[in-house]
Amino acid sequence: MKNLLKKLKNLSGDPYAVAVFFLSFVMVFVKKWEPGGNLDTIWDSALARNIAETGDYFHWFISKYYLNPVFDHMPLTYWIIGAMMKVFGVSDLVARTYPMFCSFFSYILVYKIGKHLKDKEFGLVCLLSYVMVFGASKWNGAVTQDVPLTTYFLAAYYTFLKGWESPRFWLWTGFFFAIGVFTKGPIIFGFGLGVLMWSLFQKSFFYLKKREFYKAALVAILILLIPFAPFLRFDGLTIYQKFYIAKYSYLESSQSDFWHYFAYFGLIPQTATLTLIPFFYSFRLLAKKQTEFSKGAISALYLALFIALGIVIPLSFFKIKFPHYLLAVYPFMALFAAPSLYYGLKGTQKRIKFDFPVLIRRLSVTALCVFVALPIKTTGGRGKTDLNLVNIIKLDPQIKSKDIYFYGTYQTDMIIFQMFKLYSGLDLRSLTGDDIAKIDLKKAYVIIPTPDLPLVVGDFKVSEADCYIRTLNRCVITDRGSSAFVLPDWVYPHEVY
Repeated sequence: MKNLLKKLKNLSGDPYAVAVFFLSFVMVFVKKWEPGGNLDTIWDSALARNIAETGDYFHWFISKYYLNPVFDHMPLTYWIIGAMMKVFGVSDLVARTYPMFCSFFSYILVYKIGKHLKDKEFGLVCLLSYVMVFGASKWNGAVTQDVPLTTYFLAAYYTFLKGWESPRFWLWTGFFFAIGVFTKGPIIFGFGLGVLMWSLFQKSFFYLKKREFYKAALVAILILLIPFAPFLRFDGLTIYQKFYIAKYSYLESSQSDFWHYFAYFGLIPQTATLTLIPFFYSFRLLAKKQTEFSKGAISALYLALFIALGIVIPLSFFKIKFPHYLLAVYPFMALFAAPSLYYGLKGTQKRIKFDFPVLIRRLSVTALCVFVALPIKTTGGRGKTDLNLVNIIKLDPQIKSKDIYFYGTYQTDMIIFQMFKLYSGLDLRSLTGDDIAKIDLKKAYVIIPTPDLPLVVGDFKVSEADCYIRTLNRCVITDRGSSAFVLPDWVYPHEVY
């Protein structure tokens, strides 16, 4: 404990460490605990809630009416969030705690990698380069699967670099690789593909001559064999078999258009716009072999480039494509772009004298104060509106004895089904066609998309004027005499908690 306190005291006196802490904290934790924003986050959290409430870690479901059972990802994230909800209770903050802390450590790792390659100043530049990637900062505290995967990618890369000097670090590389598999399946193999392409480019396979490399491979294999234990099987199947069955269709292309395979390469300029020019300029700088960087540092930066390619190229052949699948690519792009920003910083400091880490720290603290003091809107407006709807309906003390219907199917609007499950523990039922005319409104709530109005519900023809609860795109119908709660004024529904 004394050594830890001494180390923290030393770090508090390091202007670079302080700047990194404040910048990372602002990028991850400020406003990131607000509800809504990403469908996958709500899906994963609703599933984790069911794990926490049932205590069953091997039979997953979203609700008792839909997707029961379901298996869509490797289990580690679900198990961690489910266990946290069991200990700390179900809340949006608990659901996001794991990805938020992973994201925080991703920023720290980017700094540590830059510091390892050159010095503290370059480490801070690497961090700033990563901060500039909008695609990463948008989801860095929310997406529950890809954010932890990014952390394990960076941890594997950092320990692999450290292993060049001390091969024992490769044992950690094997560990983080295996944890990456348990997080999101074969995506982490992009790290191995990147190392292979980099080795061919460098014409060097030096690590194959080291005993520790094979020990690291053995560590990874032994960890990956753990799910074969009988008590970790899903109805007799291993997680690998379940994952293969669930994701097999992803391997097939859904498009005959050749350009479909370049979708991610078209998305990157939109999500990493500020980093793109420095990224391409780094090719020129590294090709010139500037004396500012050692040969080993240049080689490591090329490795970051090949790892980014090792991730994005296989993903380009998958049937399903989502923007947040690129999260693990962004820090490696940022690392490769950092030399250009570093030379830009040096040129600026020759003309204008300033203390770089102090400037970053002051900007971070200013941003922290502004976000905390002012009601600045962040992402997730629609999600917050739906959350308020859930919070109002669950104020009815008789809600457990009533049915809640959505006029439409699960595929029509998945988010409302998942929001009800996560934030209230209630399961929505689906209504379609003429079934809505058979509903007894004294024993039910019916949620109707406003574009579908007017509509006959039970014995009544309902229009927007008849909505008991109304948001911008939803209308809730029930028998007013059967509801015993008081509604807040409908002024700014996304601000009502």
